[in-house]
Amino acid sequence: MQEGWSIFKQTVEHYGIVPRMEHYGCMVDLLGRAGKLQEAVQFIESMPLKPGAIIWVTLLSSCIAHGDAELTVCQHKVS
Repeated sequence: MQEGWSIFKQTVEHYGIVPRMEHYGCMVDLLGRAGKLQEAVQFIESMPLKPGAIIWVTLLSSCIAHGDAELTVCQHKVS
């Protein structure tokens, strides 16, 4: 996971690439698969782009994979 964060930051800071929705989606997926659901929510809230359905479905999928307690948090965020 650290490598993914590093690559994302390096892409922005070192190469000056402006992240697109696909890049943000990959980071949400990375955080979600690692079980870092609150970090994923914070990342989504800090995005300069309005999160679309794909971002929320990615988060919701991770919530389902990690159990009902997290799912409740995610459903609240999606609504």
